[in-house]
Amino acid sequence: MGSVRRTPNGKRWQARYRDAFGRMHATTFDRKLDAERFLSRAHADLQRGEWVDPRLGQITVGEWVEHWLPTLQLRPTTRALYESELELHVLPSFKQVALGRLTKVQLQRWLAEQLQGPGSTASVRRQFRLIKQLLGAAVDSELIVKSPAAGIALPRVEAAEMRALSYAEVLEVANAMEPHYRVLILTLA
Repeated sequence: MGSVRRTPNGKRWQARYRDAFGRMHATTFDRKLDAERFLSRAHADLQRGEWVDPRLGQITVGEWVEHWLPTLQLRPTTRALYESELELHVLPSFKQVALGRLTKVQLQRWLAEQLQGPGSTASVRRQFRLIKQLLGAAVDSELIVKSPAAGIALPRVEAAEMRALSYAEVLEVANAMEPHYRVLILTLA
């Protein structure tokens, strides 16, 4: 069981409890009520087996990328793509943010900014799926309780309408080709 007590200076309240391994944890609050609520949530999480050490959430996104990326079994081209996407698009915004402090609103703002930029919707979707994968691995590794990327809807990729060549354009292309390719062009058109 845990306890709530005044800090030695008498200005704040400290919630203290032991985790499933018997290690003591303490968090301070301005109000006694906040400390009691925190302690109740911590005990409930411990009972349900959902408790995650809050100190683990202090790992930054940049540090987590360094630990996570080498664990992936990827082809060299895919690894190079992931590294490039992370370095150019994800880490400039989130490298110094602690995993436990990353919010859904921050991710939604990042997504909106990326969609306003020069990149295509398809590339932004790929980058966000990489963020979701990164945060999902943090949940699986019990660094954070849940992923802030969960439930964020990605924009649809609008398919461009295909334009067919006119009869005159097909003849122009066929006439520009070597004679033995001319029949192929006319047949394909």
